[in-house]
Amino acid sequence: WRILDLGCGCGCLLLALLWERRCASGLGIDISAGAVATAAGNARALGLGEAACFRQGDWAAGIAERFDLVVSNPPYIPSRDIAGLQAEVRLHDPRLALDGGADGMDALRAVIKAAALRLRPGGRLLVETGDGQARPVAAYMAGRGYGQVAIRRDIAGAERVVAAVAGES
Repeated sequence: WRILDLGCGCGCLLLALLWERRCASGLGIDISAGAVATAAGNARALGLGEAACFRQGDWAAGIAERFDLVVSNPPYIPSRDIAGLQAEVRLHDPRLALDGGADGMDALRAVIKAAALRLRPGGRLLVETGDGQARPVAAYMAGRGYGQVAIRRDIAGAERVVAAVAGES
């Protein structure tokens, strides 16, 4: 199993998946050199350094490999809403990790497009979304040829993750 984490940040998604699937390996990509260094350090600390590789980059640009699973928790906060976030979020996370553009969906659209090129046929895509974004993201995925599009709720009941399967290519 090969896993790609787009916008990996500290590596928590990829590393949690690799911890659960010890036979898998993965690649995490982030635009921030600091995030990549943190993720690599976290992988070493967890004993997952052999299974996980992290690189600085712009989504999936320059990657030729195909993956079984692509995951992403991209920036999805609309730009105008960042100032109103709780201080522990607004003052801790870099703006780059929060700002999803005018409608909050710039990075989500980029991830969905990039994943379509990097997933094996039948591979799965899972993306985290913000409040009110799951249904538009699901429609966008369906319009780009993904199948079995489904919305998953978080523990609080909010529509939070959109999952889909890549079509034949």
